[in-house]
Amino acid sequence: MNSSLPVFETNTLRIVCTSDTHNDDPSSKVPDGDVFIHAGDLTDHSTVAEYTTVLDWVQALPHKVKILIAGNRDGGLDPDNHKNRFNPEALALVTSPKIKAKGIHYLDRETRTVAYYTAPGSGELKELRVYANPLQPEFSPNRWPLTYPPHPSTEAEEAWSSAPTKEDAVPIWVMHGPPLDRLDKPNMPGLIGCAVQMRKIAAARPGLCVFGHFHFSWGVERVAWNEGRDGIAKVKLLTLSEERKRQEGLEGPETRCEFNFSSQGVEEAVDIGRETVFVNAAWMTTKKTKVEDRNMPIVVTLTL
Repeated sequence: MNSSLPVFETNTLRIVCTSDTHNDDPSSKVPDGDVFIHAGDLTDHSTVAEYTTVLDWVQALPHKVKILIAGNRDGGLDPDNHKNRFNPEALALVTSPKIKAKGIHYLDRETRTVAYYTAPGSGELKELRVYANPLQPEFSPNRWPLTYPPHPSTEAEEAWSSAPTKEDAVPIWVMHGPPLDRLDKPNMPGLIGCAVQMRKIAAARPGLCVFGHFHFSWGVERVAWNEGRDGIAKVKLLTLSEERKRQEGLEGPETRCEFNFSSQGVEEAVDIGRETVFVNAAWMTTKKTKVEDRNMPIVVTLTL
């Protein structure tokens, strides 16, 4: 047991999700919770000054655990940056002991124990493990950092080779880009989520998948998997961005930011291993100017 990690006295956690803040400070709009997740595009230019500002508002949040990953705008954090824009000083900043001591975990293609929670009945402490992967398919001729040639490609398979299996039982996945067919519609034709990523998720069946990247498709879906065989049995769209509903002429679903899937929640409890909640938590809309029209953070309460 790592004594530096927090211990939650329950196995029901309130998880607050956002992504794609692009140098915005959303902290005044971030609800309290146990775990805070930011799914990438923390900055616009991946400079040390930008990360210093981001870390200032993140470490001030009350959440005991704060998880950050990179997005394509955060290429300075990627040692494999193909444009030779890797910024060792920036990576050292976000992974420093001082930042870790504030409960901030920067994750990159890895599974990490970020806390412990108490199992009901036995009182046994269990590891809260999170898998994170910032990689996404190429979406522009400019070839952004942290991207790979879309499926089918060897690079797409390699990008997700670190993904946990069902036997690993990692309940929370954080990614920058969306998986195929899960809140992956942008307002530009030809762009889709990753098929390999979706295949890995379908095989592992985590309880919660958080991502962003496609600002247009902020929302929440609940997926039930087939019993005893591959594939999806049922998909329920629970909320969707006002921007997408406007542009597509959709009347629903209602725009909501809080979902309680716990055993005492408003919604029916999520059965981890049989169901997955998909959250596109993009803060930024397709209007990237400094306006008040933003997508709010999404809160998911989950019993592990």
